[in-house]
Amino acid sequence: MKRIKKIWDSISNIGILANISTSDKKRILLLNQMTFTSIVLSILFILVFSSLNFPNTITIQLIFLFFYFSVLYFSSRSFFRFSKVLFIVTLFTHVFVLCLLFGEASQTHLLYIPAAVIPIVLYDLKQIQISFSFIFLSIATLVFLYLINFSAFFSLTLLPDLLGKIRLTFIITAIVAEIFVIYSLIANYDKTERNLDESNLLLQQQLQAIFDNSFDALFLVNWKERKIVKANNRAVELFEAEKECDFYGLYGLEFHKSPKEKTNYEEMRKSLKEKGVFEEEILYKTFKGNEFWGALVIQIIYISGMPYQSIRITDITHQKNIKKQIQDSLHEKEILLSEIHHRVKNNLAVISGLLGLQSAYVEDEKAKILFEDSRNRIHSMALIHDKLYQHETFAKIEFQAYINDLIDHIK
Repeated sequence: MKRIKKIWDSISNIGILANISTSDKKRILLLNQMTFTSIVLSILFILVFSSLNFPNTITIQLIFLFFYFSVLYFSSRSFFRFSKVLFIVTLFTHVFVLCLLFGEASQTHLLYIPAAVIPIVLYDLKQIQISFSFIFLSIATLVFLYLINFSAFFSLTLLPDLLGKIRLTFIITAIVAEIFVIYSLIANYDKTERNLDESNLLLQQQLQAIFDNSFDALFLVNWKERKIVKANNRAVELFEAEKECDFYGLYGLEFHKSPKEKTNYEEMRKSLKEKGVFEEEILYKTFKGNEFWGALVIQIIYISGMPYQSIRITDITHQKNIKKQIQDSLHEKEILLSEIHHRVKNNLAVISGLLGLQSAYVEDEKAKILFEDSRNRIHSMALIHDKLYQHETFAKIEFQAYINDLIDHIK
């Protein structure tokens, strides 16, 4: 039994590749299964017709058997569209020829009942026109058979006893074929639904795992009521709650350390409406009264057509503390530089003043000129230092302003 099942599965999966969608895979499975069933039935007909000594009928069966094998061949080459059309046309033609061979009394035309269902099975709703085209072809063929009274130049004349056996054979075949079509359809749909359910369950579990194990606190907020309806494990930990349900029915604003101004709400709603996202750094308070800084990101998402706010809060307290330390350190350095500047400026002014006082006691004119030159040099150095300190950067100074001030001093 296991070997038969293995063969059945191998034939069912002919031509199916990994990149084929679940819906297409289901229809290819049905195509391969129905084609193989048609091959088996054709072989059985050949055995029956051989025992009844119908050589012409055996030849016709062999021709259709070739076409059924061709369907499997084209399926193995992934020509599925052509395979479906070839199978349906071959099946309808096969039934049509059998009807002409054995006549209306043989009940062969009952095979059109399961055959008419097959196009609906092998095509999806997007291809409904193709399905109805084949159904119309089946009905038109059946009407045509009645118009010509099921007669052709190759029709067989059967004795009543033999006709009864043929009729019974085709009635059983039609019933078995109808049961097989219905069973295959239900079984494959059931298997497909189970696979989809398993995939959906796995996807839900994966998304839930990502949600629960995120490094950031995640919230889902009802857009209309603005109340929290979902929170992850990190949110429970960050806000020092006991369990997730502690958040239910609360507003996110209740966790803000300081109340927001009305203009802040308007900016948030405007940003969400225009950009679809809002970002801000906020000082939060926990259930236990502790504080932390959080980087807030709000996005609008839709679940089952209903709008929700997807909120992510990242703890940036450590970064804030480092930033404050850097700012304090910079402020200290600015004070130190200011003090150094004043000291250097004062020292240069003192040196310039001392040189001026000393030159007053010098009687030699050449020596006075030297003192004055030294004093001017000291002043030019002090002027450059002052310009550097007043400028935004120490990399450059406004040379034109420096020259103007220096000339005014010399004058």
